[in-house]
Amino acid sequence: MTGHVSDSSGARIPGANIAIKNDGTGVITNAKSNSAGDYTVPFLQPGTYDVTVSLAGFKTHTHAGLVLQTEQTVSENVTLAIGEVDETVTVHGSTPLIDTATATTGQTLTAEELEDLPSNGRSPLGFARFGFGVVAKGKHAASQTRPFDNSTADDFSLGGGASASNELLINGVPNMQDSSRTAGYSPLLDAVDAVRIDEFSANAALGDTSGGTVNITTKSGTNEFHGTVSEYYQGSRPLTAKPYFTPSGTQAPSTHFNQFGGNIGGPVRIPHLFDGRNKVFFMYAFEGYKGNSPSTTITSVPTQAERNGDFSALLSGTSNGQLYNPYSGVYNSSKKLVTRSPIPGNILSNAGLSISPVTQAYLKFIPLPNYSGASTTPDGENNYFSSSPATDNYKSNEGRIDINATHADRVSFEGHQSTYNKTQSNIFHNELTGTASTVVLWGGFAEDVHSFNPTTNLDVRLGFSRSENSSTPNSAGIKPSSFGFPSYIDQNSTALAIPYLTFNDSASVPSLSAQPGSQAYFDTIQLFASFNKTIGRHNIKFGPDIRLNKNSTVSGSAANGAFSFKAANGGPMTATSSANAQGFGSSLALFELGLPTSGSEAINPRFQYNNWYFGGWAQDDWKIEPNFTVSMGVRIESETSIVESGNRAVTGFNPTATNAATSQAQLNYAASPSPLLPAASFQPVGGLVYATPSQRYAYKTPAAYVSPRIGFAWAPEQWHGTLAIRGGFGIYFNPYNDYNAPQSYGYSATTNYLSNSTNQTDQVPVSSLSDPFNNSVNPLQLPYGSSLGVNTNLGSSAIFFSQLHVPYTEKASLDVQKQFGKTWLVEVSGFTAHSVHLSSSLNVSAIPLLPLLSRTPTINSALTTALNAPVKNPFKGLFPSAVTPNGITIANGTAYNTSSTIGTAQLLQSYPQYSSVTEQLVPNQNASFNAIIARVTKRMSHGLQFDLNYEYSRQLGAQSTLNQGERPSYGETSSDFPQHLTLTLIYQLPFGRGRAFANQSRLADEVIGGWQLTSIYQALSGQPISWGNAIYNGNWHDFNNHPHQAQGTSFNTSVFDRVAADQPNSYNYRTFPAYLLRSDANNNFDFSVLKNFSLGDRVILQPRIDAFNALNHVQFQPANVSPTASSFGTITSQLNTNRQIQGGIHILF
Repeated sequence: MTGHVSDSSGARIPGANIAIKNDGTGVITNAKSNSAGDYTVPFLQPGTYDVTVSLAGFKTHTHAGLVLQTEQTVSENVTLAIGEVDETVTVHGSTPLIDTATATTGQTLTAEELEDLPSNGRSPLGFARFGFGVVAKGKHAASQTRPFDNSTADDFSLGGGASASNELLINGVPNMQDSSRTAGYSPLLDAVDAVRIDEFSANAALGDTSGGTVNITTKSGTNEFHGTVSEYYQGSRPLTAKPYFTPSGTQAPSTHFNQFGGNIGGPVRIPHLFDGRNKVFFMYAFEGYKGNSPSTTITSVPTQAERNGDFSALLSGTSNGQLYNPYSGVYNSSKKLVTRSPIPGNILSNAGLSISPVTQAYLKFIPLPNYSGASTTPDGENNYFSSSPATDNYKSNEGRIDINATHADRVSFEGHQSTYNKTQSNIFHNELTGTASTVVLWGGFAEDVHSFNPTTNLDVRLGFSRSENSSTPNSAGIKPSSFGFPSYIDQNSTALAIPYLTFNDSASVPSLSAQPGSQAYFDTIQLFASFNKTIGRHNIKFGPDIRLNKNSTVSGSAANGAFSFKAANGGPMTATSSANAQGFGSSLALFELGLPTSGSEAINPRFQYNNWYFGGWAQDDWKIEPNFTVSMGVRIESETSIVESGNRAVTGFNPTATNAATSQAQLNYAASPSPLLPAASFQPVGGLVYATPSQRYAYKTPAAYVSPRIGFAWAPEQWHGTLAIRGGFGIYFNPYNDYNAPQSYGYSATTNYLSNSTNQTDQVPVSSLSDPFNNSVNPLQLPYGSSLGVNTNLGSSAIFFSQLHVPYTEKASLDVQKQFGKTWLVEVSGFTAHSVHLSSSLNVSAIPLLPLLSRTPTINSALTTALNAPVKNPFKGLFPSAVTPNGITIANGTAYNTSSTIGTAQLLQSYPQYSSVTEQLVPNQNASFNAIIARVTKRMSHGLQFDLNYEYSRQLGAQSTLNQGERPSYGETSSDFPQHLTLTLIYQLPFGRGRAFANQSRLADEVIGGWQLTSIYQALSGQPISWGNAIYNGNWHDFNNHPHQAQGTSFNTSVFDRVAADQPNSYNYRTFPAYLLRSDANNNFDFSVLKNFSLGDRVILQPRIDAFNALNHVQFQPANVSPTASSFGTITSQLNTNRQIQGGIHILF
């Protein structure tokens, strides 16, 4: 809160006593006007305040009921009248709707709006897409946003920035769960005091973002106990509408969920021992969610006979079902194929074969057939039915303590934790099937606000957030050896689970167990401080913003062993090595024999990536006149490269390094050069560089980058505080969003299953599930790390980082606000943003091919033939082998090292010894955003409140690469949504107690009183449609695009060349734009009806019904844009969700 104290003549009054009392907590903050008559009181908690100004010789002035919102600076100028100090002039006035103190543009959504407006999923962040200056992304503009739908709720653009460039905060602390800035913890909606959205801010204290800022502030306790209890239920029947493309006569799937929670806040009181009123306050909130969506499966499982080795039923099938003994293979040298003996009667024991003990362990968990339907066949196809709904379970807890420790110190602590579990695909209802994914979010802060004197204050805050993401099979923790696998799989696994088995047959056979997913832990620790000093008309503030980001991750892929059983032509149970596979069942027979056709075991270490962010900022808010403020600030930031704690990472690419193949490959090529490339131009040089203790960084970052901020706020005196003209300019950096973790080639290892020895001609199996990697000395390969040095990944791809430039955005804003009366606000804002040095990936290998590309729109067959022509491979046998720490020699098995020929185009590329070389973080993208934004707001009065926002904008830029190796081309981007209209409305019907009509009768109040209607309407332009390279023969006005037309084609397809033989390939130089036409626009209306029943003086019972997409308006997916597809130009699917009905009940006290 800031202001100016003067007398009736306008003369400044120094030394006036200012007392600012929080009505809820009773906490009083004192200040004095300085020699200029000005005062500033920072770090006030959001709430309702009484401001009292007094000085001897003047009447005491009190402004009661002044509401201060999150991140709001209220200008409270006071004129004192001459008189006695014990005479009081009390003003009951609401907070001005206009901002006359700062240049910040945005919007605050209050607790009342959050609680009353319809919310599909009840995520506070989900409301941000309806705010001033926000552009929601098309696919998530009206999506359900439950507390765990983090990547849906945060998918919006602020100030022209990407959704992954916004700074998401909770109580001022970073609340993002990874480097992509996915939203973190979502508090209970009823526990949120406000959601503050900043499209533009001249405040230097805010940084590390090139988009905007969203700060969710949770409630604090007060001197009275307050709280809520809520329960919401949503089911798919009977009122939920069916999706548009649902076949007639069928019903929508039956889904339902329950979402419940509660919160309570008040003073900490221990009867007869401690009374915390005016001193110590608490708040606690809990939320839970339980839901499921149906999933049914018809698949195939072994019959009882097959479990005993009897596959005779396969012989009754319509196609060949005879199985052959995989161990009977004999090589026929004249025919150059392997022949096998049939298994008599398809009974394994008749051929001396037995069921693998590993398979027997699996069979104990596989149910018997339980289904016979139209698709079931005598040979066992589709004989098992399962209903296994996907389940969502979520719970969260949050607690907060606020302590008014002394007259000079206010201390706050907050902590929160949530756990989300999703299970699915458990078709056997036991450990052998199904997966579970878990997201655990932690966070909190400790803060101390200290007042040294009325003009000097310090706020110090330590914040923390942590995310834990994991995905596991239901068998997680079970040792493979307990199923008969060798113990070396247990000993080398980074994620114990039953090994993963998959089947490939002519009919569905379910996978058994699953591969463990990745596990990632992301921590952010922040130290933030703000020192404020008021000197004359200057409010000077400065402080640090220091953050440590730690990302620990491990891949679980094949960590428990992964094996596949494939029914393939020439497979181990076919008559010969070239015979057709059986009609069905050979994959199950191989499974029972324990003979996979392929498999692997991976050793994946855990990597630890660290990154530091250092920020320091200073700002001077100079009140040149009581109605004119200029803010000047600067933010200095620095961010380190992401490093791997054990230096297990690639830090660069040496383009001139001589690798093991360089010299001999040049000689080989010179002996047989291509006419397209002289021998002297063939330069297979270059190699990867690894981290060392003295050189750990994969890219260099500047020592510091400077972000200037300037803004002004002017309230022309003749408008008497009802008009504000504001503007500002700033430069904003958001580097961490662009930075990537480095590559770690060589630090993971995969051992492949060997079904038969490479020198065998009879193809008799040499391995089985009982010993899948049957090297008695060293069965599994260990990672060989950086031992190959510059020879790492020869014949494969190489990725390295560019010497980057820090991406930044220049923003400018001009905003006019006009208040009409006490409840109306009209605001018009012009905004521009220009972003440069945005990063992308560049395929540097392809650069030499660019001049050779055909400039014709259709395929150039001669050029294609020439560039694909095989030539003698100069690299064959030149790439060195790696030796693992356990003594295994790993040969380079790439085609570059083993094949006698190689494609001509590959030899023409840069660094031809690699299949591709990609340079990441290349600063070659830019974006321009320009917008006009208008807003009409009506504060609650006469039962009506609404916010109407309209934005017209264009987001253009160089962000799409049309041809590999080229710089991005300028044009539309995927974030270009020109028109966005939102309306939020709350209307209290004028009947019942406290309303205009029928306000005397208790009975009338119970029946027609307390009713309330709320709604959200949103319209958004369709998203630009992404295209491949197409041949267009028309004019640019020939498209006739109708994206909301599902019958026939939605645009004119006759102007495209649809002949398959004409279509361009990668050797055509593309000029067709990356984005063309727009998909269907969003047009969504949500509506709620609720009724308030008073249960005594302090308790309200509030039942409600919410309808999402109440008008059941369908929004279609883009039409098919593949010219050779039969469905080219037609719309076949729906983007949004049809009408959903939700019932809820609230108890408020």
